[in-house]
Amino acid sequence: MNARVGYLIGSTLLLLGAFAIGGVLHQSLVQGSIAVTAPASVLGIGAGIALIAVGRRLEGRYEDEARSIDTTEGSDDGTDGTSGEDTDREAAFDERWAPFDAADLEKYERDDSESSDSNRR
Repeated sequence: MNARVGYLIGSTLLLLGAFAIGGVLHQSLVQGSIAVTAPASVLGIGAGIALIAVGRRLEGRYEDEARSIDTTEGSDDGTDGTSGEDTDREAAFDERWAPFDAADLEKYERDDSESSDSNRR
Protein backbone atom coordinates (compact mmCIF):
# COMPACT_ATOMS: atom_id res chain seq x y z
CA MET A 1 0.00 0.00 0.00
CA ASN A 2 1.22 3.46 -0.82
CA ALA A 3 2.41 5.31 2.30
CA ARG A 4 0.24 8.33 1.59
CA VAL A 5 -2.87 6.20 1.19
CA GLY A 6 -2.17 4.33 4.42
CA TYR A 7 -1.56 7.57 6.29
CA LEU A 8 -4.75 9.05 4.80
CA ILE A 9 -6.81 6.05 5.87
CA GLY A 10 -5.33 6.26 9.37
CA SER A 11 -6.16 9.96 9.64
CA THR A 12 -9.68 9.33 8.39
CA LEU A 13 -10.21 6.61 10.99
CA LEU A 14 -8.94 8.97 13.69
CA LEU A 15 -11.46 11.59 12.64
CA LEU A 16 -14.31 9.10 12.43
CA GLY A 17 -13.51 7.84 15.92
CA ALA A 18 -13.44 11.36 17.30
CA PHE A 19 -16.76 12.18 15.62
CA ALA A 20 -18.30 8.95 16.95
CA ILE A 21 -17.28 9.78 20.52
CA GLY A 22 -18.34 13.39 20.10
CA GLY A 23 -21.71 12.39 18.69
CA VAL A 24 -22.44 10.05 21.58
CA LEU A 25 -21.37 12.62 24.15
CA HIS A 26 -23.49 15.28 22.43
CA GLN A 27 -26.56 13.04 22.42
CA SER A 28 -26.13 12.03 26.02
CA LEU A 29 -24.86 15.20 27.71
CA VAL A 30 -26.24 18.06 25.60
CA GLN A 31 -29.45 16.71 24.12
CA GLY A 32 -30.20 14.24 26.90
CA SER A 33 -31.76 11.81 24.43
CA ILE A 34 -29.81 8.77 25.68
CA ALA A 35 -28.23 7.96 29.01
CA VAL A 36 -24.44 7.97 29.32
CA THR A 37 -24.51 4.37 30.58
CA ALA A 38 -26.97 3.12 27.94
CA PRO A 39 -25.69 0.26 25.78
CA ALA A 40 -25.87 2.42 22.64
CA SER A 41 -23.67 5.13 24.10
CA VAL A 42 -21.19 2.66 25.60
CA LEU A 43 -20.93 0.86 22.25
CA GLY A 44 -20.56 4.18 20.41
CA ILE A 45 -17.76 5.32 22.68
CA GLY A 46 -16.12 1.89 22.44
CA ALA A 47 -16.35 1.94 18.65
CA GLY A 48 -14.87 5.45 18.60
CA ILE A 49 -11.95 4.37 20.79
CA ALA A 50 -11.38 1.36 18.55
CA LEU A 51 -11.39 3.54 15.42
CA ILE A 52 -8.93 5.94 17.03
CA ALA A 53 -6.63 3.07 18.04
CA VAL A 54 -6.66 1.52 14.56
CA GLY A 55 -6.21 4.91 12.88
CA ARG A 56 -3.27 5.83 15.10
CA ARG A 57 -1.68 2.47 14.46
CA LEU A 58 -2.01 2.94 10.68
CA GLU A 59 -0.63 6.47 10.89
CA GLY A 60 2.32 5.25 12.94
CA ARG A 61 3.00 2.43 10.50
CA TYR A 62 3.19 4.71 7.46
CA GLU A 63 4.38 7.92 9.13
CA ASP A 64 8.11 7.58 8.37
CA GLU A 65 7.47 6.56 4.77
CA ALA A 66 5.02 9.41 4.17
CA ARG A 67 7.42 11.97 5.65
CA SER A 68 10.32 10.67 3.58
CA ILE A 69 8.21 10.95 0.42
CA ASP A 70 7.30 14.57 1.27
CA THR A 71 10.92 15.44 2.06
CA THR A 72 12.29 14.01 -1.17
CA GLU A 73 9.61 15.69 -3.26
CA GLY A 74 10.00 19.04 -1.52
CA SER A 75 13.79 19.14 -1.69
CA ASP A 76 13.95 19.88 -5.43
CA ASP A 77 11.94 23.11 -5.20
CA GLY A 78 13.62 24.60 -2.13
CA THR A 79 10.93 23.75 0.40
CA ASP A 80 11.08 21.54 3.42
CA GLY A 81 8.49 18.77 3.14
CA THR A 82 7.65 18.75 6.83
CA SER A 83 6.74 22.42 7.21
CA GLY A 84 5.85 23.49 3.66
CA GLU A 85 7.88 26.69 4.02
CA ASP A 86 11.09 27.72 2.32
CA THR A 87 14.17 26.76 4.30
CA ASP A 88 16.07 29.79 3.02
CA ARG A 89 13.71 32.24 1.35
CA GLU A 90 16.32 34.48 -0.24
CA ALA A 91 18.43 31.68 -1.68
CA ALA A 92 15.43 29.64 -2.83
CA PHE A 93 13.69 32.43 -4.78
CA ASP A 94 13.01 31.37 -8.35
CA GLU A 95 11.82 34.13 -10.66
CA ARG A 96 10.12 31.65 -12.97
CA TRP A 97 7.50 30.99 -10.26
CA ALA A 98 6.95 34.65 -9.36
CA PRO A 99 3.57 36.13 -10.32
CA PHE A 100 5.23 39.33 -11.62
CA ASP A 101 8.31 39.97 -13.69
CA ALA A 102 11.18 41.99 -12.24
CA ALA A 103 10.34 44.82 -14.66
CA ASP A 104 6.78 44.98 -13.29
CA LEU A 105 8.03 45.20 -9.71
CA GLU A 106 10.48 48.07 -10.41
CA LYS A 107 7.70 50.67 -10.49
CA TYR A 108 6.63 49.80 -6.91
CA GLU A 109 8.42 50.96 -3.80
CA ARG A 110 8.56 49.14 -0.51
CA ASP A 111 6.45 50.71 2.24
CA ASP A 112 7.80 49.96 5.70
CA SER A 113 5.60 52.47 7.51
CA GLU A 114 2.84 49.93 8.32
CA SER A 115 5.21 47.30 9.66
CA SER A 116 6.93 49.84 11.92
CA ASP A 117 3.54 51.17 13.13
CA SER A 118 2.39 47.69 14.12
CA ASN A 119 5.53 47.20 16.21
CA ARG A 120 4.82 50.31 18.25
CA ARG A 121 1.36 49.13 19.36
